[in-house]
Amino acid sequence: MRSFQINRHHSETCGTEEGACEAAVVIVKLSIKFDLFDKAVEFIKDIIDETRAFEGCQKCEVAASKEESDIIIYEIWDTFDDQKKYVEWRTETGVFEEVLKFTDSEPRFFQYEHIGSY
Repeated sequence: MRSFQINRHHSETCGTEEGACEAAVVIVKLSIKFDLFDKAVEFIKDIIDETRAFEGCQKCEVAASKEESDIIIYEIWDTFDDQKKYVEWRTETGVFEEVLKFTDSEPRFFQYEHIGSY
């Protein structure tokens, strides 16, 4: 399994004891049709590096539960606007529509302010 991580900060002190690293956390929950679970996981694996490379994306991690037939995507963005631009881009390119073919309900998006790593 390959690991990929980009560390970006807003300033030289961001993420250190001298400065808080403000960021936007978005958690996406996808409820997957049970018979399409394996295909959905492969599809997400195929596109996740593009997500990580999108401007403003600091981190993107994915977890899946075959038992629950869910995929959780944990994203950290410079701003919520950056994540919104990303979703718009995925919609314009048709990828969001492809993801919806795997789901049995609309994706759920949860937004949080990043308060630090411990």
